[in-house]
Amino acid sequence: MGESAYWRARFPSLLITTSAHSLRALLRAQSLPVDAVFLSPVFATRSHPERASLTPVRANLIATQMHKPLYALGGIDTQSATVLHGFAGIAAICALAV
Repeated sequence: MGESAYWRARFPSLLITTSAHSLRALLRAQSLPVDAVFLSPVFATRSHPERASLTPVRANLIATQMHKPLYALGGIDTQSATVLHGFAGIAAICALAV
């Protein structure tokens, strides 16, 4: 039994997600038994400053390839979120900290 199948059987009400950091990883994630995928980092981020961002243009293009709910993560704030298209939603770390 795979990891996600184990968690789904043990906790059927859990939302199971995975993350992707490129189009290649996203295409692999589509075949996984998960409910949603996080794509990151879309923008430069304070939590992972050494990581190159996908850029919103590339992230929006990648989002068109996804057939599961896709959430943008990385450098998301009230301004950057307005340029994203094709995502089910956004996720944030620093933008939500008070």
